Amino acid sequence: MSRDLKEQGSLIHQPLLVPYLLEKLSPFAVYLALLSGINSCGSDRSDPTPAQDKVALLTTKKWRVTAQLFSEVWGGQTLTHDDYADLKPCALDNFVQFTSDKAVVFDEGATKCDPTTAQAVQGVWDFNREYTTLTLSDGKGSMPVVYEVLELSSTTLHWKIILPQGTNQYILDQTFTAF
Repeated sequence: MSRDLKEQGSLIHQPLLVPYLLEKLSPFAVYLALLSGINSCGSDRSDPTPAQDKVALLTTKKWRVTAQLFSEVWGGQTLTHDDYADLKPCALDNFVQFTSDKAVVFDEGATKCDPTTAQAVQGVWDFNREYTTLTLSDGKGSMPVVYEVLELSSTTLHWKIILPQGTNQYILDQTFTAF
């Protein structure tokens, strides 16, 4: 990252997004955004996997983050940081589980980073008609969080979230591995 961007307040580090997210989103959406992010447009790529197979791929396993990149597009430049490398060891066993009744659970795993936080947070999920975006919410009317699904297979869930702020964009790209 260039020194000029650092001095101008670059948001390459996720914690600096917290005030913005708290101002714009519900607590559940903030939790999802910090885990993952916010909004993206669908893709026009075609995927021959039938709808019921997409749902089965998503719901038959638990998913653990195995790659996480945070990028910012700012002043005509794109800066990318490997956020996975910065995760605390206690966060590496966290996982997400989607169920066929459209519930989603974000679980802290066996080693919680903060013993005062809830072990799990539950919400609801839904695909769009084309199965190219996945929407998550708390199910209580808060602002939903929409993920662009880049890949969904029996072993990999890869999604991207774009958080626009003025003319800048902050992008969280995560890959999950099934277990």
